Amino acid sequence: MSGFRLDPAKGDSLKVGGIYYLPDNSMDGNTESIYLGQIFEIDVRTNPTFKKAVEERACSFYNVPQTIHNGWLWSYKCVSTTVEFVTQCCQYNCGELSDPATVPISGRNCWLSYLTLCCTTAAFYTLMMVLVCIASIIIKTEFFAPIEYERVAARMPIKGIPFWFWFVATAAAGFAGEWACSQNDAGFSFSINTMTRFIPWEPGQVKLWWSVIATAVVGVALYFLLGFVSKKINKDQEPVLASLKELNIKCGVKNFFKAMLLAGILWACAYLFAAFIDKFFETRFLHVDGSYELMQWYNFGRMFRYFLICLPFTLVISTLNNMVKLKGVSEGADTAIRVFVLTLGMILFMGIGFLVTYSAPGHKEIFHIHAMLATIFLIPAMNFLYVKMYKATGNVYVGGALVALFMAWRCAGYLCQRFMLYGNNEIAAFWGIPFI
Repeated sequence: MSGFRLDPAKGDSLKVGGIYYLPDNSMDGNTESIYLGQIFEIDVRTNPTFKKAVEERACSFYNVPQTIHNGWLWSYKCVSTTVEFVTQCCQYNCGELSDPATVPISGRNCWLSYLTLCCTTAAFYTLMMVLVCIASIIIKTEFFAPIEYERVAARMPIKGIPFWFWFVATAAAGFAGEWACSQNDAGFSFSINTMTRFIPWEPGQVKLWWSVIATAVVGVALYFLLGFVSKKINKDQEPVLASLKELNIKCGVKNFFKAMLLAGILWACAYLFAAFIDKFFETRFLHVDGSYELMQWYNFGRMFRYFLICLPFTLVISTLNNMVKLKGVSEGADTAIRVFVLTLGMILFMGIGFLVTYSAPGHKEIFHIHAMLATIFLIPAMNFLYVKMYKATGNVYVGGALVALFMAWRCAGYLCQRFMLYGNNEIAAFWGIPFI
């Protein structure tokens, strides 16, 4: 099919929502595209030229989503016009049309299609809770019992300077991570310059990695400062932050790898659940701009390499997140407050981005928020795993490793990444050997 070809001298221009007949212009470069009409107004039953265009596979329609980046996915109007073009205008897959009584379902308003995304997002969060339950059972077995340690005591009062210092420091670390994730242009440059290396990156993966690094580094600095300040303020009281010794960081090589094994078993359970919903419901764990689905076998090699890169930083974040336990509140309230505070940096960053970007029609986008939509749902889920996995197992390594596995799964599972730079060489794809 040839592309759009119009004559500006005649005042022709592409019309948004317009349906066009694109005759073959390979033999005659002067052949122009023919405007047939607007979406929702014509179809092949009422327009002979439209019918001819469809039969010749020379038909298209022009649409410009009034949104950012993933407009085809997030704008229900784009969904509606796409459904209308395929099912109504082109009369594809509309049922038994030989029966005059058949009336195709209208695609004029498909906002209810978002219910699918709501359900898959809910399923993703439910999966996180199920994994916590499974971990709490497995940790009681004889093999894994040695890696279950006593949980740190609740020492952070919800009133006073230490609490608010922790509040600000934690939100700042999260904000720094979001800022690192927003470096869109740098992400593309890094990706392009490493395409022929052992681990090729897609820009979205690069930025996710940067986000984890920035959160870990800034978090370490701010929590060190928090510990210093709290000691100065409360000289005669116990520290509000748990020590590394209390968190059993030095658990021994054997127990460390047991924690890694437990995280691997939990991820395997998640993958089996993904296979289940794929088989019986033909769906996947999907949230805005992020999915966790079945992979080709060669993508497991890439996933393992991504896991190794993310692991050191997620372990640091898991340790920092569990240095605090709130005093004077229930377990449920402690979890809710901590997950909220841990996620607050992202909420502030994205909130500012959306408010400023949409403050006026045509306002320039800030923070590259179009490239960070996945973090809106990913970050609270990962923070939940950090906190609840520690409460379930008493081991900071389990939650940190599981978060790294989920991040690696998301990065390696991208459909567009399955043969990046590897051609059709599946062995090269598994081991990360560049094709060029």
